[in-house]
Formats: sequence, C-alpha cells, structure tokens
Amino acid sequence: MKSDTPAIPSTKKDHLFLILFISLFTVFFFNTSPASANLYEYDIVPTVDVNHSAGKLESLYTSYDNTAEKLTWNTVFTPNYGHLPTGFWLVVSDGPNPKNNHNEYAILYGDLIHNQITAYVYNGYNSGSSWNSPGEFIESFDSGELSWYDDSGQRHIDLTIATSYINGYTPTTPGTNDWDGVQFGEEIGIWYHPLVLSKARYYDDGSLKKLSYKKQGWYDIGHGPTTTPVPEPASVALLGMGLGALGFIRRKKNS
Repeated sequence: MKSDTPAIPSTKKDHLFLILFISLFTVFFFNTSPASANLYEYDIVPTVDVNHSAGKLESLYTSYDNTAEKLTWNTVFTPNYGHLPTGFWLVVSDGPNPKNNHNEYAILYGDLIHNQITAYVYNGYNSGSSWNSPGEFIESFDSGELSWYDDSGQRHIDLTIATSYINGYTPTTPGTNDWDGVQFGEEIGIWYHPLVLSKARYYDDGSLKKLSYKKQGWYDIGHGPTTTPVPEPASVALLGMGLGALGFIRRKKNS
C-alpha cells in the first residue's frame, strides 16, 4: 500500500541537512570556545578597600585562563608622595578574601629590582610572613614572567605566569584543607600589597633569603564579580559565514 504522504525531494533533504549541520556546529563552537567559556577577567579602577602608601594604584586588570592555566596581572601606579612600588605580594582566590584562609592559596612575591617572582604556600595571616613562616617554597620565576616600565609619570607592572605546577602542588604544611593555588572563575578574591622594597635576597634555588620593605600599600577584596570577553573576531566571522550559507540556500530554494 502506497503512503499518501508525499516524499521530500532529495535536494530539499540536502538543504535541511546542511541547515541543521551549520546550526549545530555554530552552537557547539560558541559553547566550547576558550575565549567565551574559559577566560575570566577582572578590570577595575580601585576607589575603596585600597591604600596608596607605596604608590597610587590607578588601575588593575587581571585574567585567568582555566584551560591554559595562565594568570595575567597588570597594574598602573602614579607616585604618592614620591613613592612608587618596587615589589609586591599577591594572593588571588576563587571568591573569598584570601585572608584567614590558611594554607589554601599560593602567595606570589614580586621583586621589580631583580625581576623575580617566588611562590609560597600562603599562611592566611595579615602579613607578608609566609616566605619564612611556614616558609613552604613552591617555585620561582625569573625568565620574563615579570616586567615593568615607567611612562608619562606612571609605573606599569605586568605579570604573566603559568600556574599548572602551583595549582597541582600538594602542600606539606599541616592544616591544608582545600588547595586552590592561584586561580579564579566567576568571582575573585584579592590580597595585593605593593611595596617599596628595602632588600630582597635569594638562595640558589630562587627561594627568598631575606625580604624587607619601607612602604606598603594594599588592595584587598572578596567576591569580586568577573566577566568573560565577547567572542573573538574569528567566532563572529564563523557565525556570519553560517548565516550567509543559510541565506544562499533560501535564495536557491526560491529560484
């Protein structure tokens, strides 16, 4: 017995299949693109929870790519009573203010004089003492991860580090409950203290031997909302190609 339902011509089947393929591919691409799903950004001109004793913090931008496990940190300072930072310590979290969270995060010590970064287990105290109490050294960076320059009365400090080793580290310090290392997502917590350094000395393995400073500022926050960037031009171009193909198919059908 023949069906009364008319068969769909093969050309129309092909068109429907192509439309479905383009739609699914576009949705898949946008939902899996690292630029839209895995990169988190925090960009602010600090006006509260900030102290400018080591230089006025004019702007702060940071990003974290949780696929590449890469942290970038960019700050701009202007002089405050003649002071500009020559170092810092930094702890970031996935939301809470890092203070009082013992042995859960890494603390990064930055030295602009020697272009050196050292990472330790952060002890959670409101001081920069983690490098010697408990003094659990993780790793050091001295091959270009930290850079700075002065321009038009401003000091720019830029940091880019791969965090995979830090995040995969297993602390031996007692009391470690939930090691996060250096990373953030939809929220960020920051404990950032720019310094006017007096002295910084190192052992052969890159760990700190001595650290002292003359001035200390800070920017401390918890649960700061982050953003994700808009799609990259290549993503927008792909979408345009998909829409163009759909338009071409529709014109062909109507011709």
